[in-house]
Amino acid sequence: RCTIYGAPPEIARERHIDPISTPAPPRAVEGCMAGAGLVAHLAVGKYGDHLPANRQSDIFQRSGDALPRQTICDWLLAGAFELKPIVTAMLRAFGSELVVLIDDTPMKCQGKK
Repeated sequence: RCTIYGAPPEIARERHIDPISTPAPPRAVEGCMAGAGLVAHLAVGKYGDHLPANRQSDIFQRSGDALPRQTICDWLLAGAFELKPIVTAMLRAFGSELVVLIDDTPMKCQGKK
């Protein structure tokens, strides 16, 4: 895959400008057209802001972009598999701890202190 840069065709013909092609940047998910930013945006929307895929699809539709619910689900699943090495490393790092604090939200706990 490559990315092609160049002037609009009518200007390129008039000025005899050839397009320039460069290798395409790596994709966040192999075989996926979405970039890392879009996959992250969808994940934050779903898991952080509690927006299900069908609502996110409706939001994209209102802005003129067709992004079917199933595509969003597929990209989220593929993104989750890409994050698996990070999750595994975090579980390994946190696994030996007795208590792990992740935020300041008060929480009642049962058990010995």
